[in-house]
Amino acid sequence: HSHVQGLGRVTYVFMNSPEPLTPAVLGLSPSAEADFAVYNWYTKTLLPLSAAAKASLDAGYEGHAYAAVYPILNGQIFLGECDKYIPASTLRFSSVNIDAQHVKA
Repeated sequence: HSHVQGLGRVTYVFMNSPEPLTPAVLGLSPSAEADFAVYNWYTKTLLPLSAAAKASLDAGYEGHAYAAVYPILNGQIFLGECDKYIPASTLRFSSVNIDAQHVKA
């Protein structure tokens, strides 16, 4: 995981056998579904956690899944550098400022 100041925790999930990504799998309360989004590193798709919890993550060419789980703050999502394996690395982003209209890293 990455813990970026102003953003919070971004969790990275690797699955040999893709399955639904539920709040329980992430150690979150069921009510947290609305507070997070899931970026599938292989398919380059972004879904609310509520949608990712209902269907297995799409696997990549090797048959496994890799995703990043981001907090949603003020209706915004900071994705970082999506082509990197650790897109919200604190080596590249020491802090993030998110308000209702802007995201600044």
